[in-house]
Amino acid sequence: TARPLLSACIHDLIGAQVARTPDRAAVICGTRRISYRDLDEEVNRLSRYLRKRGIEPESRVGVCLERTPRMIVAILAVLRAGGSYVAMDPHYPPERLQFMLQDSNASLVLTEEHLRPRLGRRTPEIVVDTEAFLIAAESSLALPGRARPENAAYVLYTSGSTGRPKGVVLEHRNASIFLDWVLEVFDAESLSAVLASTSICFDPSVLEFFAPLISGGAIILADNALQLPSLPPAVSVKLLSTVPSAVAELLRLGDIPAGIRTVTMAGEPVPQSLVDEIYDRWSVDRVFNLYGLTELTTYSTASLLVRGAPHAPRIGRPVSNAQVYVLNWQQRLAAFGQPGELFIGGSGVSRGYLDRPALTGERFVPDPFGGVPGGRMYRTGDRVRMLANGELEFLGRLDRQVKIRGFRVEPGETESVLAAHPEVREAALLARESANGNGRELVAYVVPLADSGLTELELRRYAAQLLPKQQLPSAYVLLDALPLNASGKVDRSRLPAPNSSRTSSAVPFVPASDAVEAGILSVLEELMDRRPIGVADNFFELGGHSLLATRAVSRLRAAFDIDLPLPAFFEAETVGALADVIRAMLAEDRGDETGEPVPEAALWGPAEAVGAGIARPGVREPAEGVAYGHARPEETN
Repeated sequence: TARPLLSACIHDLIGAQVARTPDRAAVICGTRRISYRDLDEEVNRLSRYLRKRGIEPESRVGVCLERTPRMIVAILAVLRAGGSYVAMDPHYPPERLQFMLQDSNASLVLTEEHLRPRLGRRTPEIVVDTEAFLIAAESSLALPGRARPENAAYVLYTSGSTGRPKGVVLEHRNASIFLDWVLEVFDAESLSAVLASTSICFDPSVLEFFAPLISGGAIILADNALQLPSLPPAVSVKLLSTVPSAVAELLRLGDIPAGIRTVTMAGEPVPQSLVDEIYDRWSVDRVFNLYGLTELTTYSTASLLVRGAPHAPRIGRPVSNAQVYVLNWQQRLAAFGQPGELFIGGSGVSRGYLDRPALTGERFVPDPFGGVPGGRMYRTGDRVRMLANGELEFLGRLDRQVKIRGFRVEPGETESVLAAHPEVREAALLARESANGNGRELVAYVVPLADSGLTELELRRYAAQLLPKQQLPSAYVLLDALPLNASGKVDRSRLPAPNSSRTSSAVPFVPASDAVEAGILSVLEELMDRRPIGVADNFFELGGHSLLATRAVSRLRAAFDIDLPLPAFFEAETVGALADVIRAMLAEDRGDETGEPVPEAALWGPAEAVGAGIARPGVREPAEGVAYGHARPEETN
């Protein structure tokens, strides 16, 4: 797959595009559009401010900002100043964010005033909203570059099998060579408007942020791919990159804007039925199945999927300048059709794990096949086979790592967190198919200390303080002991399915008091396959997540004939609070200004519906202006 190497710095590639298309839109957020010129000037100001604070090549800078144009400016400014950014999702638990700053030994962290309490006080801060006037005073001219292609560009943290997250260090040349392949495969129209909905902490964001900006396209910021139907009518997404489960949910919505030309899916197996439905219902030109790992610069193999294929979609062939090897247990090349472990070498192989030389040496091993002195290959832990036509077929994992809604989860980390609870004796985690058809879910099996009185709710709240949402179990099962096999290890085949009935909880069961509450409870109980749910219960503390939330909102919209916004669902702490929101909307729709109660019969309708809304609410940005100190009064979308 060798091609001429485009070994360059990311910010230099973007700077060249600024010179070519200064007036074209570079970032779109709601109704707000920022041109390449304005973006470049703001990046230059902040990069100069960072340089004055000592940022240079191999300096690490945490970026912990809400998902707005300010986040894009911060990322590019760190790169232009010469440093590497440590990706931090502000909605991670504070303990996780503080660990990332400490483990990465970040020189600075870029954040906002309302996020400061989540970061502790160990790392020096640049608070971009309160220091906006100082940043705006800097020159808008570009700094002379100091970074080289072999310097670090960013650090992404992944789940750790031993209970400790690990940072992967990727260099500019890793990213620039990958992006060169992206420009080779995806046409200019597809890259002209890319939905950027992946968290900054996950490697698909590299494609979504940088590929449009080096090709003259626009980043369309969204909190989640499920926000696609609610984008302003003037915004036309051309490339959608997300996980198959999100695409399936968008198809269930039905109301998708026209104009999408390319769909890429990764992170989960892709059913052929989903591919066929995409081609049948959306006017797309191409659908791709992409495979990759953070350690290998986003994607390492690709497959262009066709309508009506007689077999399940495969993960395809290696991208440019990647080499893939299927090795047997002796680490020799397997024959065509013989299962083995997938090893990947080439230009995408990252530097390794930050300050984890032993783990780096274990996973990044010498490449005896590539013919490059000092070349390394990464052992993925994935079981595959290479077919006679050169395509790779994914067969599963060789270890316990799982993917939940496209997120990579090491069960050992969640188990370690739960086992550290002072009232827990043992804990085990299992990924299993949910009984209600909502896909795979994490189930935690916990053995409390004798007479501890530990509850499921207490465990949920404890885990939520320490783990990102994608690593939280959807269900908890309290056991007297974990089943063991003859070797004394946990026999996971004997772990019971979670009980859908209400378990012991610190929240007392409160039944519905009117038809609105009864209607909400009926929808949630059916959707979550859990009974009974009470008015005092919290959807997310019961194991709900964003995909389930969109389905719940869709059904509630149809049931009550209202346009319930998804942010209202996320903000309602309990079923009772959500009922108050719905009652207020019903009263407003009926022009009820008298304060008299609306008859219950008028509030309730059929519960059957399909559809969804958008993801968690983001922070609203000014409708015009750029990132710092130049904005007009705020408007809402």
